[in-house]
Amino acid sequence: MSKTGSPRVRPKVMAKQLKLAGQLAKKNGGKLPNPWKMIQQGQSGLYRYMHRHPEAFKHFEVENAVEPEPTKRNGEGSFNIAIREEHLEKARELAHQNDGVLQDAGWLIRHGYTRLASYLKTYPYVFVHLDGKKSAV
Repeated sequence: MSKTGSPRVRPKVMAKQLKLAGQLAKKNGGKLPNPWKMIQQGQSGLYRYMHRHPEAFKHFEVENAVEPEPTKRNGEGSFNIAIREEHLEKARELAHQNDGVLQDAGWLIRHGYTRLASYLKTYPYVFVHLDGKKSAV
């Protein structure tokens, strides 16, 4: 960690991860896969790096992070571990009401958006396009 509290950036590692993200996006039609698919495809290292350094990856578009493909277990439907589309839509709506900037996690929790605040902290790179100087996560 640096003195500012943000993770230390190693230029060679950053370049390697950015190159990998570019290749993955190109292979995936111009967008990075959602976190669930990245992990399934064996890209958990890239996912963790993106989580630690969201600003470096904000120029990449991430495909809509909806629940994974249904899997059946004893006749039951799938269970969702990825960001739900309705939370992303709510984030866009709240940001639009706040001059394009999504409110910080504390505000979201105080106003009943606890799950959205959790997603915001867990997947910051998905929401980076809604973030601004007023928002501190």
